[in-house]
Amino acid sequence: KALDVLNYKAYEPIELEETDGKIRCKYFEVSIVDVYEEKKIHLTDDSFYSVTCIKGEGKIQIDEDVIISAGDTFFIPATDNTMVIKGKCSLIISRV
Repeated sequence: KALDVLNYKAYEPIELEETDGKIRCKYFEVSIVDVYEEKKIHLTDDSFYSVTCIKGEGKIQIDEDVIISAGDTFFIPATDNTMVIKGKCSLIISRV
């Protein structure tokens, strides 16, 4: 059944744009954020956010505190708020 619906046409790569440390296309935006003590990131209410800690550990504050360490992933609902990250860590932050 899978072969019956397979699309054999060549894949057209998506054009990516890189500015200010963010990689964007028409579908999503991804950035790697390195935190050494404290960093503030403004969130917008037009999309949810996915946050993955890829190195280190720290604390994220929005409405409440969330402790993070390497390997942790969580979602933030769309909100017009500021995310404060404290600690020493590297995060991948994605949004659609």
